[in-house]
Amino acid sequence: MFKINRKTEYALMAIESLHKSDDAKSVRTISDELEIPFDSVAHVLQKLAKAQLVEAKKGVQGGYQLNKEIKNLSFLKLTELIEGKKFFTDCITKECNYIKSCNIQDAVNTLNNKTQKFFNNISIKEILEGVQVS
Repeated sequence: MFKINRKTEYALMAIESLHKSDDAKSVRTISDELEIPFDSVAHVLQKLAKAQLVEAKKGVQGGYQLNKEIKNLSFLKLTELIEGKKFFTDCITKECNYIKSCNIQDAVNTLNNKTQKFFNNISIKEILEGVQVS
């Protein structure tokens, strides 16, 4: 089974929390509500704000609020944004220690391509609303 990175998990949890609220929420509120580390919530929300997917509001009633565009974002793009790297690596890169002897490069590339396409076709909206993806 595929395992989501912890940072991406925190981002999804924060997005879901903001999705359920009409008002801006502070990092502390989200952190306490979800029982996840304050610094981790702050970090993922800063990345989302930098990409203009959430809006940071200042002041007493300040905090973060979702921008509508985030719902159209794919899970793949969210993961790449949060992790700061490509979600999948190409099997034929020189990063692999077994590149010269590997006998499954084509199979791994096929798996990567299909999985990448699948994750690119799942929107955050589908995740938030629990829409079944076929």
